[in-house]
Amino acid sequence: MKKSHLSILIVILLTACLDNFNLKVNGTTKLLVVNGMITNEPGPYSVKLFWSSNVGDILNQASPVVGASITLLDDLGLSEVLQDQGKGVYQTSANGIQGQIGRTYHLQIKTPDGQSYYSKPELLTSAGTIDSLFYQFNQSESIQSGVAVANNGFYMYVNSHSASAESLLRWNWTGTFEVVTHPELATIPNTGMPGLPSLLAAPLPCSGYISTDFVTIQKVDRCTCCQCWVDQYPNSPVLSNNQSGMSNNYQAFNVAYIPANPVYFFVKYYFELQQLSVTQNTYTFWKLIRSQQTGATSLFQPPIAKVVGNIEANSANNQALGVFSACGIVRKSMWLSRNDIPYNFPDVLLVDDCTKLDSTARTKQPSFWQ
Repeated sequence: MKKSHLSILIVILLTACLDNFNLKVNGTTKLLVVNGMITNEPGPYSVKLFWSSNVGDILNQASPVVGASITLLDDLGLSEVLQDQGKGVYQTSANGIQGQIGRTYHLQIKTPDGQSYYSKPELLTSAGTIDSLFYQFNQSESIQSGVAVANNGFYMYVNSHSASAESLLRWNWTGTFEVVTHPELATIPNTGMPGLPSLLAAPLPCSGYISTDFVTIQKVDRCTCCQCWVDQYPNSPVLSNNQSGMSNNYQAFNVAYIPANPVYFFVKYYFELQQLSVTQNTYTFWKLIRSQQTGATSLFQPPIAKVVGNIEANSANNQALGVFSACGIVRKSMWLSRNDIPYNFPDVLLVDDCTKLDSTARTKQPSFWQ
């Protein structure tokens, strides 16, 4: 399949250590999709391999590549074979190669069908500094179906410097909030039991409660699905607005918007910003993705850019998509409190298993949570 025949729609879900992008490809030809990054922070570093899927399938539903061989190499001749973690994820060891500023890195990949691919070398450069992180609370309204709807939230801004005027940056962020649910209050409709309420008590097994008469509930164990922590990520790449050579100073640069709602702010919200240095090739890759996201109006609209990345096949008959990046990284975080919202709002009563609310929800408290 020629590149000009590809129609790609990519939706970015950014994480702290690896950029997960969902991919749709027009056609039935199976293409290798590569997604990975090395930074100057300690590993392990991860690479994901998938086979592209047909139109209408997303990357999370595509076929992971198992049994591949991936080698990470630098410009000094050091190398490490990544270990297959299952489900298409390959990792370096915790005490393996350490990304260093000034070094160049690339991948060599061999898939189970014997085909070989490689990533173009990426120079790992300094990410500069984050001087300060702050917010501005905004209150506004929009009209939806003739009804005024509040659009209130936190605009997050950064003051920062890149390493030089030639440096290119991308900002990634992770938001984390706590959610508390009441699965003991779950109910089912009464379909034919006269004298009982229209909704019958049906506490979820993980709630630690039982109902013996369809009305009252009794606690018999601790709840294992009442308290969760959920992560959020940007849904579009956040990039420096210069093409290099202009300025290395970013003042009051908007990097995120966090809606003020009672689910996110049951108590508080943790916001961590990561500032990453990127090469020109990687910058162009993410910029094309952003342009395609903001410009696309239909899944079947011709792509406004060919988003291919820096992965090459050794055979002219094959093609791969995606990117392997070498990025310098610096971080800064802050807490947003419910008290930072200049008005009161009622809590939302959630009666579901909290782990079912989001794919990132987990019951283990994050180490940074205070």
